[in-house]
Amino acid sequence: MRAGTKCARALALTLTLSWIGSGCESFEPEWVESLALSPDSVHISVGETASFTATPLSARDQELPDRAERVQWFLNAPGVATLADGGTGAVTAEGLGNATLVARLGRGTAQAPVFVQPPGLARIEIVPDRIEVSPGNRPRVEARLYDAQGDSLSPVGFRISWTIIDPDIGFVGTPTGPSADLLARRVGTTQIRLIVGSMSTNVPFIVR
Repeated sequence: MRAGTKCARALALTLTLSWIGSGCESFEPEWVESLALSPDSVHISVGETASFTATPLSARDQELPDRAERVQWFLNAPGVATLADGGTGAVTAEGLGNATLVARLGRGTAQAPVFVQPPGLARIEIVPDRIEVSPGNRPRVEARLYDAQGDSLSPVGFRISWTIIDPDIGFVGTPTGPSADLLARRVGTTQIRLIVGSMSTNVPFIVR
């Protein structure tokens, strides 16, 4: 066999192996390992609609946007909220309460709570608007809810919670509900926070 023929065959084999190797790398499959759900929760009133989006992610957390339309959506409380037709993440509130939205695709699953509250909430406040006590005292604070016209709203049906920014200074004995009992632990200044649905407000909490 001539040397030129041997060289040509060797070159052809090298190019073939190189093409096969690069082809295998190009077509390596990307499986959906997880889903990124946005937003991670919503607070809406009866009749309102909230839209969720789910972004498929690979094992390397790379986004796979071309798979998003294949995401399946589920809702566990049809009396509280319902899913829009067409396989999207649009949720419409039907009645007061809590529901859980679940998105699934491949190996990925994500979920987000849906809180349905009474309509009309426009402003919240804490009474009193400043707490100044001595260590060991147990003051009480109350939540006030108002509509856009400034009229008071009943707290019934709203998701209300309390927290103290620095728990070493004070402690919240009743972290949920329209009122909270506090405990002043040690001297210092911090804030107490009221959260109602997606709204929040703070007032000073001073221990002298």
